[in-house]
Amino acid sequence: MTAGELYTGHHWSRAAAAAARSGAEMWIISAGLELLHVSDLVVPYEATFSSMSLCHRTHWERLTTRPPSERQ
Repeated sequence: MTAGELYTGHHWSRAAAAAARSGAEMWIISAGLELLHVSDLVVPYEATFSSMSLCHRTHWERLTTRPPSERQ
């Protein structure tokens, strides 16, 4: 399957539709497979952030509320 076929969900479908409308190339930063173009062939794998002790919102807040020089 292609990298573009591997990903699903509301955010992914909106991003894919926006890229299709604008003609932009779509690239994926994959925790399991690194940087991929949507047309790259991949082997499906299963990974989720839902079992992590910190949710994605917490990670985003930590990345965006302090300047990089203050991060540890």
